Amino acid sequence: MSEYSKINWKDYPNISTPLMASNLNHMDGEIYDLRNNSDTNTNDISQLKVQKVNQEDFLNTVQSVTFNSNTGVFTIVYQTGQVVEYDTGLNKIAVNFRYDDDPTSPHYGSLVITLDDGTYQYVDLTKLIQTINFIDSERIKHTQDGNTHQFDLKKGSITGEYLETNYLANVISYTTRAEAAVTTATQKADEATTASLTASQKAEEAYESSVSASINANTAAQKAEEAATSATNALVNASSASASATAASNDALKSEGYAIGTQNGTAVGPGSPYYQNNSKYYSEQFGEELEEFKEEVYKKDEVDNLVDAKQDKLTEGKNITINDNVISSKTSASIIGERLVFS
Repeated sequence: MSEYSKINWKDYPNISTPLMASNLNHMDGEIYDLRNNSDTNTNDISQLKVQKVNQEDFLNTVQSVTFNSNTGVFTIVYQTGQVVEYDTGLNKIAVNFRYDDDPTSPHYGSLVITLDDGTYQYVDLTKLIQTINFIDSERIKHTQDGNTHQFDLKKGSITGEYLETNYLANVISYTTRAEAAVTTATQKADEATTASLTASQKAEEAYESSVSASINANTAAQKAEEAATSATNALVNASSASASATAASNDALKSEGYAIGTQNGTAVGPGSPYYQNNSKYYSEQFGEELEEFKEEVYKKDEVDNLVDAKQDKLTEGKNITINDNVISSKTSASIIGERLVFS
């Protein structure tokens, strides 16, 4: 229901409030509305009596609230007349920002924030970055190339105390095995050296035996020739006398013995002077020892010295022959590869 507006009647001679239908209807309409709404108004009044507020509580209620969009401040006025302001800081909201990269600026390296009220806030970004310094240690070497950092172990800096227990044990075990292997290898090398010296000695002995066999074969050949000559002479003189015949027969048997080690075609035994003392035996012995000697391996310089030393025992140009076959001479020894051979 709208507020009633009074006419404020004036007495005559003032004629500003004439008694006319509009003014009378104004009062008549208000009386009509008041009458028709009397029941509703009675209920409203009764309800107000029931819900009547406490005066102290009423005085603590807000009378008005205003907001200043420029400052971001709410102003609240209570029924008591108390005024309270709440600064929301909305005027401090950032509306833009930039990085100050001007070295001459007092805020160089800072983030410049533009607030809604036109002021600025500065954030020093260097405060957000923690400075880290890298230094060398006894075991770690540090190098830097721009923003790249590299860390390396210094050579020889890791001692046993920094190795994992099992790994260190394995290293010690491998070291022990290696030392044992070195000892074994040294022993084997010494044994090989000894074996090499033994082989050299055997080869030298074989060579000496072959030379001796050659000399013995030559001697046997000479005796065979002498026996053959004697046999021939005996045969020539056989007709002169029976004694000469007997001597010739003996010489023939002697020639047979010194030549091939038999008597009348039968091999002689150990008690015979021809046993292992005939051309055939010495020839076979020389051949066997020569084959054994050919299997011995020597370095070339050792063989040269050995040949020179042994050949000096032979007369220059003299051959050792059996049955007109040359089996050795001072010039017949030669070097093939690293083997000493006779031709």
